Amino acid sequence: MKDQEIVALYWERSQKAIEETQNQYGEKLRRLAENLLGSYQDAEECVNDACLGAWNSIPPNRPDPLLPYLYRIVRNQALKRYHHDTAQKRGGTGFHIVFEELEGVLVSPGGPEKELDAKVLSQTLNNFLRGLSHKDRTLFLGRYWFGEAYDTLALRLGLSENSCAVRVSRIRKKLKTYLTKKGVL
Repeated sequence: MKDQEIVALYWERSQKAIEETQNQYGEKLRRLAENLLGSYQDAEECVNDACLGAWNSIPPNRPDPLLPYLYRIVRNQALKRYHHDTAQKRGGTGFHIVFEELEGVLVSPGGPEKELDAKVLSQTLNNFLRGLSHKDRTLFLGRYWFGEAYDTLALRLGLSENSCAVRVSRIRKKLKTYLTKKGVL
């Protein structure tokens, strides 16, 4: 079923919309959530919550394409769950390592300009990513958006695990230089 047809089902408030979403994209969404959470059961719950989020946000939204819209909902759900679990000291996953890697590059904006700072940072990051090669962009997004481990990235891109780690490290350094040059840091 095409994205427009699934979105139309959401607009009609048909329960089939959730079923079709799960059929089309369930595995991809679960994989993203599991990368971030490290638990299949938590990932399942996160995807279910994301389907509810899609149900509540479509309408008024009419996403096209649908998958990136769903990825964002799942990622936000997974990050909320991750922060809740780690704040309560209930364990967690190795995803904190991904956050720590970027900690030295990205500084959390604060104060009343927080929203404006976040928009500027977002635009600057997008410009930085556009300037990367396809492989480097895939590495960066795979690591920091999808939370993939280096071994997974290495298999997908035909590189060694060490090569992936080194390239990602270099990309982080480039990012820090770029953000400093643009006056974001």
